[in-house]
This record gives sequence, C-alpha cells and structure tokens, in this order.
Amino acid sequence: GGGSAKLVTQRDINCLSDPDRNTRKRALEKIVKALGELAKDRANFTPSEAQEALTTLHSLLLKLFKDSAEKCRELAVTIIASFAPLCDDVGVFVDATVKAVRERIGDSPVLEESEEVRLALVSLTHQLVTLSPSSAKLCVADLCSITEKSCLDKFPDAKKVAADLAVLLSKTVREESREFSAAVCKALASNLSHQQYRTRVAALHGLGALVPCGDAKVFDDMMPFVARLNLDRAHQVREAVLHVAASWMVDMPPTVIPKLLPVLLHGVSDDLDAVRGTCVELVDKIGRAQAA
Repeated sequence: GGGSAKLVTQRDINCLSDPDRNTRKRALEKIVKALGELAKDRANFTPSEAQEALTTLHSLLLKLFKDSAEKCRELAVTIIASFAPLCDDVGVFVDATVKAVRERIGDSPVLEESEEVRLALVSLTHQLVTLSPSSAKLCVADLCSITEKSCLDKFPDAKKVAADLAVLLSKTVREESREFSAAVCKALASNLSHQQYRTRVAALHGLGALVPCGDAKVFDDMMPFVARLNLDRAHQVREAVLHVAASWMVDMPPTVIPKLLPVLLHGVSDDLDAVRGTCVELVDKIGRAQAA
C-alpha cells in the first residue's frame, strides 16, 4: 500500500533490528521525521494507510521498548504515540502495547531507568485508553498495575499522569477494575503527602474517582488520609477535598454521609473566603440533590 511505502521502506524495517545502535536510532529518527511531514498534510495520508504502516512496524517498535539505548526506547514510544490518533482502529494495538508498557514500568522492580521514558510510557497508556476505551477491558490488570506503579514513581510528572489514568479507568472499566482498586488507591494515597501541592491535588482527584469503584473497605481505609487534607497548607488541596467529599456523598451509598459530613463542613471555618464559599456552595448543591 502507498501509505506504508511513503513512511517506511524495507531498508528502514531492517535497520530497526540492526545490531548497531546508531543504525537503529537513525532509522527511528527517519520515521519520526516522515510522520511529522505527513501529519502536516493529512491529504496524502489516510487513516487506513496509517493503520497499515503501524501494523508493519508495531511488533518491531514494541521490541525497541527494551532497547539498550535510551534514545531508541524513547523514539519507539514517540512513534506509537504519534501514530495512534492517525489510525483507523487503534484498538487492535492496545493490548500488546499495554503489555509491553507493563513489562517496562508496571511490575516490581521497575525496569525502565529513564524518568523521561517512564513518563512517555505512562502517557502513551493514558492516550491509548482515551482513544479506544473499549480496548481497556482486554487488559484491565495490566492497566491497573501500570497505574499503581506509576503513582509510586519518584518523578512528579509521572505521578500526575498516573492519577489522571486512575480517573480514566474509573470511567472506562469501572466494574472490571474493582478487584484492583484497593492497590491503586493505596498507591494514590501515598502521594497525598507529596511536597508539591499539584501532585497532592492530582492524587486526590484520582481517589475521588476510584474510591466509589471499590468496596466499603477501600472507602474506610482511605478516609483518614483524605480527612487530614482539611488542614493542608495549600488552599487548592483544602478546596479539592471538599469537592471529593461532596461527590462521594452524592455517588456512594448513604452510609458514608455521616463520615463525610465533618470533612465537608470543616470548610465553613477555613481561613480563606474562597474555601468557605466553595463549602457553602457544595452544601447547598447536596441539599438540592437530596430534596430532588
């Protein structure tokens, strides 16, 4: 087909598995450049051509996820991420890609040493689930494992993407992720004491979405970590915890309300007008929801 020829020659394909790392790197860079050119003018590049080209390259690129050269690993991830939105049906690539990502960042010990590559891998995972939510059902255990381990990554940017991934899983595989939710929630909770407030807020959003997917024990285990954030030094965190308490009061069985009410009402006595205002607004909203 024209599409794969425009992007990759047989020689490029051979070069991707060449014993010389510079040869592999040059072949990858050539594909990245060709992709960039084609993406500028979509007229000469149909979704079925993109599909065909990625089908040709996919297994070679996944092998390169464990290349000895960091640059080759990074480029291989970049190429799949660039292809994904251009394809007819990215779903056919999700399961194998997610399993390859898990090998690198989803098990203990985490094999990927480069924080940039770890970030690229967890971001690719988020992108694939966003593009093909139905494919997530094929690899729930892998996705949950990647999310859990990425929450524990030392790199704050990876922690943030992992928290976003937790939110996404709560929407796409709500039932299927139930058995894994306790482990993922525990990993998210470990970021509630991170020194950057943005990381704490992201973890809180992740828990806000995922705790209702788990059983009652997950809620009970997470409650002390969440309640503590009423006293957080960052007002963004104190405000976020009110939103989470309010959303749980609406989404979860009424038995949780007595435990959550003190967390929500704590906002009434906050030092900041904005936090007090948020509290009043949320109490009002819940009151209206109950009345309806």
